[in-house]
Amino acid sequence: MLYSLRHCIASRHTENQTDPITLSELLGHGDLKTLKRYARPSFEHKTQAIERVEKLNAKAV
Repeated sequence: MLYSLRHCIASRHTENQTDPITLSELLGHGDLKTLKRYARPSFEHKTQAIERVEKLNAKAV
């Protein structure tokens, strides 16, 4: 149960663009490798990130 809560908190912070170093410290992790275990962005969040990059690329052309 505790790990599910940590995963949920880490994922929500990641989706709201909390920087990895701050989030790692908030969760009490010693390094970013541990954070990667818990913080998994949703499919929707990944899709939105790709769309933002595509918009930037379209403006640059």
